[in-house]
Amino acid sequence: MLFELRSLPDEKSNPRLFLMQLPFRPKTVRIEPVKTPMALAALEGDMLEMVRPAVEKILGTGKSEDFFRNDRAFVINEESGLRMLIVLLALTGSRRSERLAKAVKPMFEMNLADAEYWFPKLRALSELSPEKAERIRASFFAILDID
Repeated sequence: MLFELRSLPDEKSNPRLFLMQLPFRPKTVRIEPVKTPMALAALEGDMLEMVRPAVEKILGTGKSEDFFRNDRAFVINEESGLRMLIVLLALTGSRRSERLAKAVKPMFEMNLADAEYWFPKLRALSELSPEKAERIRASFFAILDID
């Protein structure tokens, strides 16, 4: 599977981060291949500061500032893409807090098997009742072992 991390400012030049899945035959069975590029997750606003360490890890130190200011795209490998997808899905719909900020590093460093397990659960959150979605989100954050 091939992913693209894309920064695309809105009409007011506020940065937005998108994770795109590019057409490619996947190695994993959990994510179906796509025929055209597809946005899997997006994040904007205050939450972008929380993902900056993960973006730095993918792009290299010092490159994220330029990345967030411009319309830029980087192709990233399957492991980095799946981990970044977990981070973006977990943060989408969450409230900004110190605990969430502490969770980004463990989420991004999660082993690939765990990321593959949690991906479909986090992806389905928007389709579930708020109560069930909150239970799944709480279970996910509980396994991250953050204080």
